[in-house]
Amino acid sequence: MIKRNQLPDICNNVESAINTLGCKGRIDSGTLSVDENELVLHYIPAPQIRFSTVQSACGKLGLQAVDNNGIIEIREGYMKTIITNAFSLNMLDRKRGQTKFVFTPISLREAVIIARRTNNLTVGIGHENTAAIVAELLNRKADTKAWQAIAKTRPNVSANDNQLLVAQYTGPRLQEGAKQLPEGAVIEFWHIVEEK
Repeated sequence: MIKRNQLPDICNNVESAINTLGCKGRIDSGTLSVDENELVLHYIPAPQIRFSTVQSACGKLGLQAVDNNGIIEIREGYMKTIITNAFSLNMLDRKRGQTKFVFTPISLREAVIIARRTNNLTVGIGHENTAAIVAELLNRKADTKAWQAIAKTRPNVSANDNQLLVAQYTGPRLQEGAKQLPEGAVIEFWHIVEEK
């Protein structure tokens, strides 16, 4: 639950994340109110800031943003964060029809912060070696064996109603048992969230 003493930090962090996404905008502290026994930050964004930008910025911080007739409500996140190594059409629920997603390239540092701040973290990486390297990059070395075991099962991932942290590998095929990236290979991170 968002606590009153966290309000200035949340405003600063969301503002910083929005600016990182290329939008200049200030977030005033807004008002904090009790909504169904939960503290919720309510604020009206500057006109140049789109809701999808705020939503993406909040997702990076493990927070949920909801547009309530132009007033944005920020509350503790309920979305699951799934770390995966690709984005695929198989991740979409076809019955929902047209769906829009916000794709944001992020730095390794931002990826580490997302992985650290998220309470509801799931791994959907489908390759053992990639899982081991990503665990190392995200400072989750203790999770390496568990992530590799999950990778063996080739888990199904749903992008709808979740946020994805995609570790996109580019380079030569990883050798069996690889624990680091081969020369010339890179892993670039993307934050992907459904636009509501």
